[in-house]
Amino acid sequence: MLSLNIWRQMMPEYQVFFERSTLMLDDTEDWEDDDIEVGQRSVFRRVFKMGRGQPIRAADVGENKSYLSQFYSDLQTYCRKRHGTTNFVEDPKIFILNSVNMNYPTWIEDEIVDTRSVVEGMRPTEYVPVSDRIMASVRINANDHFRHETVLVSCPTRQARGHINKMSFRKVAQVLVLFKCHLQRGNESETDGIGLAYVHWFECKRVADSNSGGLYLFGKTKKKEVIEIKDIERSVHLIPKFGSELGTSFRTLQQLRQLQSVRNSKIEVKGNSLGHKEFRSWSDLVIEYYSEFWLNTWTDAHIYKTIW
Repeated sequence: MLSLNIWRQMMPEYQVFFERSTLMLDDTEDWEDDDIEVGQRSVFRRVFKMGRGQPIRAADVGENKSYLSQFYSDLQTYCRKRHGTTNFVEDPKIFILNSVNMNYPTWIEDEIVDTRSVVEGMRPTEYVPVSDRIMASVRINANDHFRHETVLVSCPTRQARGHINKMSFRKVAQVLVLFKCHLQRGNESETDGIGLAYVHWFECKRVADSNSGGLYLFGKTKKKEVIEIKDIERSVHLIPKFGSELGTSFRTLQQLRQLQSVRNSKIEVKGNSLGHKEFRSWSDLVIEYYSEFWLNTWTDAHIYKTIW
């Protein structure tokens, strides 16, 4: 109960987020990721809409922001993997996006079947008719005022360890920066057309079972990396692993308020916009404060069927 009081204190922050979410990006473009297309099956597709973004040199991204201090070197690491050791722009102009709109199917692959191979009257119990296949629409945020979203990332080439489960080829990350940029030499006037994300990884410390209520336990790592936006499957909800000691929740709330006051004191007003140097939203402060989190499997039917 004490822990719930912390979240009640945070509700105004989320209310502000939803009230101000009408601040949309102009001149958006659709970008689709086809995952599955077999025979007469419906395409399992995620669609991303990205704006033009604000231009900045890659080397300047980490200026005055400690959590982005390694951005430039990590971007170069990504460039070497994608374009080779020399065939990329050393200090590219990147276009920072405050958020990306994402549409994804609320059904999963196992729920889609080829009706030609199914005997009439023998449909699987999990079969989803075309009329019920609804696309969910979410906004992946990565800016200091709203929050930095936590997301589920597809990692099909990941080396699985131990028993294979629904998270063996997926990872959880916090999105620190969303951006587009031109990386390859020889066409500097154009962008690659590929959206990228700079993320902070979490590691799975305990798999979901009946003893944990079907929740995976994740811990923060020090590893950050540039990935492609198309690898993001959806946003996820992380629940801090609260301590069980009486009085801990109240002290935690006091410390979070103190941390927020420090963050707010580092905000510079520039005209009608805010130039943020550090995290300031409640969700970012909570992720910064705690070290372990439960991945909420019960947010909706899609996340439940996807990872549990």
